[in-house]
Amino acid sequence: MGLVVKEPEGGNYEPIPEGVHIGVCIGVYDLGEHYSQAYNNNAKKLLVQWELPDVCDTENNKPRLISRRYTSSLHEKSQLRKDLQAWRGKAFTPKELAGFDVSNLLGKACQMQITHHIEGAKTYSRITALMSLSKGMQPPRATYPTIVFDLDQVDSFDKLRTLPEWIQKSIKESITYKSMISSNASGLPDFNSLPDDDDLPF
Repeated sequence: MGLVVKEPEGGNYEPIPEGVHIGVCIGVYDLGEHYSQAYNNNAKKLLVQWELPDVCDTENNKPRLISRRYTSSLHEKSQLRKDLQAWRGKAFTPKELAGFDVSNLLGKACQMQITHHIEGAKTYSRITALMSLSKGMQPPRATYPTIVFDLDQVDSFDKLRTLPEWIQKSIKESITYKSMISSNASGLPDFNSLPDDDDLPF
């Protein structure tokens, strides 16, 4: 399902402590269409990223970040729909199911259950559940800049090289991105041929 959240390759961060944390959404990324061997189909993928105000990164004295990858669908069995309804604390209306703008998540806070996933010698942090804030809880504000990356918007390609390298890699591996570069229908440069910028602290 692509729901295991890992630090970028080469990262030496300690896993985020297990338990319930507050997260503030700072990023929504359109990753394009990817092929799934498990389901033998192509599906559009979405990455949602949160900062955790109660977990500090000692290297830069900023909140730790965590993200979750979804299939971009509000099908009744989709993980995205399940998580968003738990986060909102209510079901989607028929009107919302016909088209929900996920950029509305930016700056919104939730509670999340984080557990550890051991893979070989490494321990990764995994989001296992989202929940709405408890009644009376004051939602924190994001300290990182918020960002939306949408492959359908040509001007969003100006943002591509400013994204973290691991997110760029996922976008560049998508069927959508490769098709756009191959056809060059929009006159877009091939970002795979450009030098990478230093990775931002995302």
